[in-house]
Amino acid sequence: MHYSLAQNKKKMDKKTVLIILGVIFISFNLRAPITAIGSVIEMIQAKYALSGAAAGFITTLPLIAFAIVSPFVARFSQKIGSGNSMAVGLLFIILGELIRSYTNSMGLFAGTALLGVGIAIGNVLIPGVIKTKFPHKLGLMTGIYTSSMCIFAAVGAGTSLPLAQSLGWEHALASWIVLAIITLFIWSPQLKREPQVVAAINQPTQHKSTSIWKSGTAWWVTLFMGTQSL
Repeated sequence: MHYSLAQNKKKMDKKTVLIILGVIFISFNLRAPITAIGSVIEMIQAKYALSGAAAGFITTLPLIAFAIVSPFVARFSQKIGSGNSMAVGLLFIILGELIRSYTNSMGLFAGTALLGVGIAIGNVLIPGVIKTKFPHKLGLMTGIYTSSMCIFAAVGAGTSLPLAQSLGWEHALASWIVLAIITLFIWSPQLKREPQVVAAINQPTQHKSTSIWKSGTAWWVTLFMGTQSL
């Protein structure tokens, strides 16, 4: 009996470690592919003869994808499971990075939009995963998630130019595919239906009748996030 309990604890610890690693590595992919493009935008402009407005639109496309796709992620996750949905998001990121780097000017925009869709899926699902898998360590896991995301956002911005100067901007931006593939491998044990995560995403607040427009907390959060973005 003691042996069985020890084995179950070992399996549980391994499963927890894999989920934590999955969350961390997914967070690595949620900003770096976007911030990496800023340092090499002049090279891209030179190759495709883009105007300043068109070049700026490249970095805006993922944000548009966030706004359009995010409301539908939970419903999509209900159909195929949260683990599978996140894998689909990673595949979108990989495909988007390939198209962005190795096609033409139209592919540059299409690939950027596609990876934005993949990132949007991660943006919505990972907080739900944390809420479900680590209900008693929300602060710690959220801190790990956001810190990992911000660190690699900086890494993406800082490394893309040196890589572009030695390899070309196409290979520099495509190099993030390696990270996404590694993340997909680490996430593979989660490729099963997790209805609890979907429930966490869709969980209503305790005060259903309260309008979000009248919520003081919502306005403070909006002010904080808006100031952060500014």
